[in-house]
Amino acid sequence: MACAALPAQPGVQPGAGIMGGARGLGTSGMGGYDGPALLGRGGFGVGAQGGRGIPITASMGVAGSYDTNILGFSVDENGNFAPSNSFGVEGTVNVAGQKRFRRSYVGLNYLAGYSHYNRVTFFNGSNQFLSVSGATQLNAKWAITAEAGAGISNRFLGSYGFTGASELEFINLPASELFDSRIVFGGAAMNATYFKSSRQSFRFGGNASTARRKARSLADMRSYGANADWVYRLSRRTSVGLQYTFTHFDFEKIFGETDMHMVGVSLARQVGRDWQYSVELTGFQQSTVGVRTIQLDPVLVALLGRSSGAEVFESNNYLYGFSGSATRNVRRGSFMARAGRRVIPGNGFFITAVDSSASVNATYTPNSKWSFSTSAGYGRMSSLAFASGVFKGWLASVSSQYAVTRDISMVLRYDTREYNLTQSRFSRNGHRVSLGLNWNPQRELLTID
Repeated sequence: MACAALPAQPGVQPGAGIMGGARGLGTSGMGGYDGPALLGRGGFGVGAQGGRGIPITASMGVAGSYDTNILGFSVDENGNFAPSNSFGVEGTVNVAGQKRFRRSYVGLNYLAGYSHYNRVTFFNGSNQFLSVSGATQLNAKWAITAEAGAGISNRFLGSYGFTGASELEFINLPASELFDSRIVFGGAAMNATYFKSSRQSFRFGGNASTARRKARSLADMRSYGANADWVYRLSRRTSVGLQYTFTHFDFEKIFGETDMHMVGVSLARQVGRDWQYSVELTGFQQSTVGVRTIQLDPVLVALLGRSSGAEVFESNNYLYGFSGSATRNVRRGSFMARAGRRVIPGNGFFITAVDSSASVNATYTPNSKWSFSTSAGYGRMSSLAFASGVFKGWLASVSSQYAVTRDISMVLRYDTREYNLTQSRFSRNGHRVSLGLNWNPQRELLTID
């Protein structure tokens, strides 16, 4: 996720290559202006709001909610899906922000909560997510960035959407799950950036991630990969880049694995002080080996006494992808629109899938009492190997916050989503309404220099 670059302040020290405000390390690190960020470059997002770092602070909240169409990985006695509606209550603790030093920074976002439902007690329990990032400028030529994230949850509408960690895309955050079934996920990435000149830099790195689903029939996933890219700053406001990525997916509970090579070209441009645009075009070579079910020849049916069997297969495809974003950060709010097409591990049912998506989100704070935010997104997923059909849907949310006192605010939020799986009877249309109080004392937790 690309955040808007910020103009450097007078007297910036040599650490400006990672501290200048852009997620991309776009210059030699010798001070000045980082230039527009490129997608996937850097680690500025964790602990930031609207592309700007905030001090590390803690907050707590309690809210009542009403959910519709809560669906676990199960069916009733008639073999039908059995969604439920329920009132609930939840408590949360959040620690988030950034601490900056002369040549480095660390970002933190930790969210923990406990949910209790009066009708569907199966979903009672804790939900947690932790993301951390850090960067350091070793010298005028080298910088190191690292990111890690992990979480556990069974609720992916409203209360635990993990939107605060959307920059950790290498983890493949579980945002398109079919069921409200508990999942444990996590991953880490590290990159080294070499600044050849004030206009040119190279980056090398690797990452690994995993996702474990409690539902026994949904596949687990492990992945690892390596990446390299080159960025050249054409001007103060325009940067271009080339990149190569290798990714390997391993699947568990089924037999299968995928190797994928990706090459891409990127362009980013900042317009004025507030707007930044990024676009990326990619090409994929994907190779998957697995086992799939087939219908047997009538002679074999008569011989074996069953109508289906299994065969090992190999799937090879050449695919295209893209991503684009437009971001604006202003004094009283922010706006971002994104769209993309990429290959992902899937959601446990679809394995190695093409995911196309588009989303918008905006925030607005008219005064010291009120703040508003809204978001909407559409996604479409199709498997490259193991399953037929298309999984598609949309989601949207709107929330408002009113400051009752300096430290206490009231929050009202509404979320909705609709998913369906073609060539099946699976369809979900869920809603969630919550009203609660947040306590945020605005006192910095980490004050060391």
